[in-house]
Amino acid sequence: GLRLVTLCGGVEQAQQQAELALGPQLLVATPGRLRDLLGQQLLTLAGLRTLVLDEADRLLDMGFWPDIQWLMKAMPDARQQMLFSATLPAELEALATGLLKEPARVEADPRNSVADDIEERLYLVNKSSKVPALISLLKAHEWPQVLVFISARDDADGVARKLAKAGIAVAALHGEKEQAVREQALGDFKAGKVRVLVATDLMARGIHVEALPLVINLDLPASAPIYVHRIGRTARAGRSGLAISLTCHGEADTLAAIRTLTGRELPLADLTGFPVTDKPASGEGKRAPRDKQANRRTQAKRSVKQFKGKA
Repeated sequence: GLRLVTLCGGVEQAQQQAELALGPQLLVATPGRLRDLLGQQLLTLAGLRTLVLDEADRLLDMGFWPDIQWLMKAMPDARQQMLFSATLPAELEALATGLLKEPARVEADPRNSVADDIEERLYLVNKSSKVPALISLLKAHEWPQVLVFISARDDADGVARKLAKAGIAVAALHGEKEQAVREQALGDFKAGKVRVLVATDLMARGIHVEALPLVINLDLPASAPIYVHRIGRTARAGRSGLAISLTCHGEADTLAAIRTLTGRELPLADLTGFPVTDKPASGEGKRAPRDKQANRRTQAKRSVKQFKGKA
């Protein structure tokens, strides 16, 4: 029964202004669009009583921080503030506590922990075998909905094209897509029209699908806390879920950071049909420095001979 307005980029301001004119009780907004509307004096926060910072670790990072500081100054001092986050890195702790006055900390679970109802499986494969392995897994199991995470938006579109070519109903979701296209893709996924949704980390926080059975990491995220948020899309509201990660030797450091953060062993298993032929990185170049110098001298001699020949 609450009058609710959502403010985010990618939506026409005229539509949002019309909704604001109705006097909402609850406002859900992204920092950039909220600051934009306030700057144009199309909105006032004079009557604000409660401020909630959700996904606080992301709001304090990733370039949002200047907008958050600006917005804080535009709000009345007499307000209650609440800050929520599933993960909060130590380097952001000071920023978070600096926003609050004598805060009470409530922890529902150990910090940076993974829900007990999530089963995690990690398979070691060649880097070049990740997409074929993904397609093999999807064809071998009758999972009705699968959320696949990948780090780069360009790769997300590429992977979606390969899955579609393999006859799998798929859509890609990333920040470069228009808001209406994003909403359509997520709506089709929730409705079962699309079996697989390939998404980037930018979308990891906002995706909520009831009873989502499976999350697959096609690569490991560069930031360990993002791993927690990715696999947290499954096993929600007390349900169980499965999280599969396809890893390669080049992600050894990333995996070590995730193990340290979560306190889980996360052993690597072999995936049937995909033997690992890649070798772990040794940290050494393929050729000793002296050999490289010798190679450059050889190239120089060839260049001189070619020059003299032309002369």
